[in-house]
Amino acid sequence: AEFEAQLAETSSGSKSLERLGLENGKLIMQEAVEKADIASILMQDYQLVEMLSRLKKNLPLFLITSNGKRAGISKLKALGLDPQLFELKIFGDSPYNREDGSVFRYVSKQLVVEFEEILFVGDRENTDILPAKSLGIKTAIVNAKSEHADYNLKTIYDLDSILSK
Repeated sequence: AEFEAQLAETSSGSKSLERLGLENGKLIMQEAVEKADIASILMQDYQLVEMLSRLKKNLPLFLITSNGKRAGISKLKALGLDPQLFELKIFGDSPYNREDGSVFRYVSKQLVVEFEEILFVGDRENTDILPAKSLGIKTAIVNAKSEHADYNLKTIYDLDSILSK
């Protein structure tokens, strides 16, 4: 019950564990996701593959995931996405994170783009939208509502109409 209360407040399993006194909450959550083998229940998403492949022709795509590299690559492949589709991939086992903005500074530097030129898409307001917005990055939230996001998308496929303009 305490974990669920912390999760509702933080929207982060690792932060919830850390608030409950487990110093290595991030590592515990990464290991749990890695061991869960969620990729085994994912199916190829041809619509997503087609959309991202088309968008990549004009835009640099990057991936930020809290999954460790092994689980992240496994999920991409299960969805039918070639990891090389993304010019930059930052996994949960990297030293960069969203909450302190270090991952966004890293992306900006590596892709040589200003914050204002980035659109970050996430599914959580606290850990995705708010940190990006604090740096002046445009944001889109998927399958959720946020008064802080520039775009509220019902599905990831709605991204196509925004970026195809």
